Amino acid sequence: MADLQDNEKDLNEALYWVRASQRQVAKFVESLIDVAESHVEDAMPALADGHFLLIAAAQAERTLNGAGHSINPDIAFALRKLRDVHEHWEQHKESFTGNNLPKARSGKHFSDKFPGALPWRYAMDATGIWISELRLEDLWQELLIKEKEIGSLIHKLQVPFSTDIARPFPKRETKVLGFAMITQNITIDINNK
Repeated sequence: MADLQDNEKDLNEALYWVRASQRQVAKFVESLIDVAESHVEDAMPALADGHFLLIAAAQAERTLNGAGHSINPDIAFALRKLRDVHEHWEQHKESFTGNNLPKARSGKHFSDKFPGALPWRYAMDATGIWISELRLEDLWQELLIKEKEIGSLIHKLQVPFSTDIARPFPKRETKVLGFAMITQNITIDINNK
């Protein structure tokens, strides 16, 4: 009985963070579109929402692992290293001002895997919406898959849960997205500010 209760607790915790991550993806996408549409210099809302998205999604990845439902390892690696670099930006920001500057800890791991990539690059283009090397549509798909898997298990444990989850990636109608498709990118890079 204790194992079943522990498993239910792990599943519910993972489900909480999966849904929190989905909410943060939606907030980030909305903020990024707002910045792109407004043509203002203040990108702070999008930058903050991107940061909080990485924190929530890293918690989802951790709790999913704990519940025995890991996400795609490539997505997990990019997510974890981006979260670490963003969370400790004061230790890494200077080292990412040049490709040849030495990087430490998670910044080094990130740079080794993604040479030349900037952790603080937010982009919208024909291939998707990105935080550096993390394509959010891929993360979204992983979250939906895991939400359904966990939901089915929770349902089997006799806990009420709806497994009808086929929500589309969050977007809204905007001319900016059409512009991004034509020009191939809209990027916010805080290193150039």
